[in-house]
Amino acid sequence: MVVDDDPALLGFTSKYLTRLGYSIAPYRTSVEAWKHFSTDGVNYSLVLIDLSMPVISGEQLLRMMLNVNPDIRFVLMSGYPFDTASLLES
Repeated sequence: MVVDDDPALLGFTSKYLTRLGYSIAPYRTSVEAWKHFSTDGVNYSLVLIDLSMPVISGEQLLRMMLNVNPDIRFVLMSGYPFDTASLLES
């Protein structure tokens, strides 16, 4: 799963990963990504999430996903600097 509100970045990331042989589920909003993630029977090996998302932030989305599946592997992405220690403390 790739979640990014920037259509160009979402397209580039999805195409690149597809060329590497991965199956990609791209989502432009956290709301849409959450809807699909929380569907019964849906399982993602890895989620890539833009940290700066409208409505539900990337951090909030990740916390919601971890509540459903604490073993989910993830990558938080951002064009802005952020404090990773604060994400790991709670």
